[in-house]
Amino acid sequence: MSKEIVPLLNWKVSEPTVMSERALKVSGGYGTNPLLFPAPPFAGALILTKRTALDTLYSNRKNGELAKNALDTACIEMDTILRDSADYVSGVANGVKDTINRGGFDATTGDIVHDTIVPAAGAAVTVEVEKGGYVNLIAPEITGAKDYVFVIFRGPAFALTVTADAITVPTGSPCPVMIVQGSVKHKKLTGFVKNEEINVMVCGKNTIGYGAFGPIENTSIL
Repeated sequence: MSKEIVPLLNWKVSEPTVMSERALKVSGGYGTNPLLFPAPPFAGALILTKRTALDTLYSNRKNGELAKNALDTACIEMDTILRDSADYVSGVANGVKDTINRGGFDATTGDIVHDTIVPAAGAAVTVEVEKGGYVNLIAPEITGAKDYVFVIFRGPAFALTVTADAITVPTGSPCPVMIVQGSVKHKKLTGFVKNEEINVMVCGKNTIGYGAFGPIENTSIL
């Protein structure tokens, strides 16, 4: 029995330089093969624009906590763009390795274990505060999650738009929001201000999409 041939997702959300290189290849693949890839979910020009923004944020990542948080958010966005693009190229290719390669991805013939449902709903996050503006976030195990997505409201919580593909912060939101994603359940963050109110919640994410958020936990910074 032959193995499935699909695009290789050979990056992690914590690897902006790897994603940047892949974005360049995908954009180039679309540009070189417009008849083969006539209607991608993200146009090649848009992918290049997002890539430039990601590269800029990566170069500025050491300029404080806000710069690092901006980079984390851009990484999540680029990860979404690349995964959606891989799904599109895979559909066009229908198992043809050359087509996958022409779409800017590497093809793999390994057995792929597909997620079939979104992760279970998140539960309450344990929030530990330390003097100096440090916060430890510890999420419980979420069934089906490959990544854990923490949302930190730096003020009163409000509704976000959550779909299977994205988390969107509404325009004109009442307070700054941090979105931090990674494959571990524990995150240590800094850069907060004494007596600042924060609200935290978490959800799981896999290749299908985002699960439901758990309850909001409130605390104040020491």
